[in-house]
Amino acid sequence: MPDPTTPTEPEGSDPTDPTDPTDPTDPTEPEVVREADLYFVEEDGRVYLEMVYPTGAYSNTTYRIEMKHSETGASRWSYIEFDRAEDGVLYGRYDLGDPYALNPNSYDTFTITSGGAEVAAFTDMSLVIEEQKVDVPEPFVSIEYRVIIYTTQISNLQQVRYTVSGIDPETTFVLKLNDHANPTTARYLSGVTDANGNFDCWFEDNGWTEREDVPTDVYCRVLLPQEPVISADGKSAAIVSKRIRDKELVVSGDLSGEYAMSGSLNENITWHYEPGGTLTISGTGDMTLPDTVEEYPWYGFRYRVKNVVIEEGVTSVGTRAFEEYHRLETVELPEGMKVLERSCFRSCGRLAAINLPDGLTTVGSAAFDSCSSLTTMVFPDSVTEIGSYAMSGCEGLEYVKLPAGLKVFTQDMLSYCYSGIETLVIPEGVEKISSQAMMATSIKVLYIPASVTKILYSNFWGGQTIHYAGTEEQWNAISMTLDNYDKQAFETITIIFESPAP
Repeated sequence: MPDPTTPTEPEGSDPTDPTDPTDPTDPTEPEVVREADLYFVEEDGRVYLEMVYPTGAYSNTTYRIEMKHSETGASRWSYIEFDRAEDGVLYGRYDLGDPYALNPNSYDTFTITSGGAEVAAFTDMSLVIEEQKVDVPEPFVSIEYRVIIYTTQISNLQQVRYTVSGIDPETTFVLKLNDHANPTTARYLSGVTDANGNFDCWFEDNGWTEREDVPTDVYCRVLLPQEPVISADGKSAAIVSKRIRDKELVVSGDLSGEYAMSGSLNENITWHYEPGGTLTISGTGDMTLPDTVEEYPWYGFRYRVKNVVIEEGVTSVGTRAFEEYHRLETVELPEGMKVLERSCFRSCGRLAAINLPDGLTTVGSAAFDSCSSLTTMVFPDSVTEIGSYAMSGCEGLEYVKLPAGLKVFTQDMLSYCYSGIETLVIPEGVEKISSQAMMATSIKVLYIPASVTKILYSNFWGGQTIHYAGTEEQWNAISMTLDNYDKQAFETITIIFESPAP
C-alpha cells in the first residue's frame, strides 16, 4: 500500500522528462493572465473612467491616473480608488462628468501608477473635449456691494451681488472672480440661469473687509454641454462644451457699500445704521439677545461702525455687543443706563473716551479690556460693582477715578495698564483688593483706605509710596496673602500711615 504522505506520479509520467506534457513548467502550455483594462462609461448624463484590475490588487486602495496629450503635453491627473470586487475583478471609477475641470484638449495616453511605480498604460484611448465660442451680449454681469446683516458667529462677512444676464435659459456657467485682497487666488461662483436667461446671487466672502477688496475683474465660462459620445468598445469619448474661456467682462453697478439699514434686536430694541459709520440703538429695556439668535444683528457692520449712539430708554449694553469693533471711536450712553455687561466694549482699540452716566450700577468683567486708546475712566459713585479685567490692558490710561460705592477691587481690574497711571486712589469703603488687581501697572503713588481688611498677591512692586489712611496697627491687622514678588517689593516700598486720600 503506498505511503499517503508521499506524492505519487501519474502513470507513465517522468518528472525528469522535459517533454512530459504534464510538466507544469512546460513552455508550450499557455499561461492565463488577467490584465488591467480601462474604458469610458456613461451613467446618468455623466462620463466616468472605469478601470478593472485583476485579482491581486488591493481593495480600498487608491491608484493615481494621469491623462496626457502626446503632442501638446497637456495633462491632468487624479486618483481612482478600487472600492468594489466582482467575480475576482476589482473595479474603480473616476468621474469625468464635470467639463469645467477638463482642459480643452484631446487626451490619448492614460497611465496608472501606485506608490510611484507604473501599474498600467493605455495608449489606445481617446478623450476629446471640444470648445466652441459663444457670443454673449453686453451688459453681461453687474455687481452691487453691500455689508450684510448676519446673525451667526461668522465674522466680518461682506456680500456682493453678481447679476448675470444675456445667456440662454437654464444654462450652467462659472464666474471666476480675481481676488484683489489676495491676488494669488481666485474665487468661483457657479449657477444656472432661469427661464429668462438670468441669474441673481449674493456672493459672500469673509475676506473682503473693505469695498476695494471686492473682485471687479470678472471672467466667465458658459457651459452648454451636449450628450457625450462614447464608442461601442468604450475606448474613445467626446464631450462637447460651449464656453467663454477667461473672457474679461464689463461690470457695472453700485460698489459704494454704504446703505442705511435698520432692524430689531428683540421686541423692545431697534437699531439703525447710517452711512458714514453711525449705529443708533433705540427702544426700552435691556439690550438682550433672543434665545434663538447667536449674534447681534448689526454684527456685519463691525468693521464700519465708528460711532455708537444709545438713546434714552435703553437700560443696558449687552454682553459682547460691541466687542472688537476696531474702528469704534465714540460711544454715547444715555441717562438711565444701568448695566454694562461682560466684554461689551472689549478690544475697541480706537475708543479714546467714554462718559459713564450717573445711575450706572454695574460694569461687567472685561467691559473695557484692551481698549488701548482710553486715557481717562471716571466712574460715577452710583457704581457698586466693577468686574474682573474691566480695564485690563488699557495701556493708555492716565487717570482712573473709582466710585465711592465700590466694595471689592476685583482681580486684574487694572492689570497691564503700564504706561500712564502714576497715582491711584482706592476709595473708602473698599474692603478687599483681589489678586493681580494692579499687576504690571505704572502706579507710583497708591492711596489705600482703612476699610481694606484683605489684600491678595501680585499687587506691589518696588519703589512705590503707599499712603494708608489707618494706623500702623490697623495695617498690620490686614489679612495679606503675598507672593515672593510682593515680599521682595516691600523691601523698597515706603508706607505713610494715617495719610488719607486728598
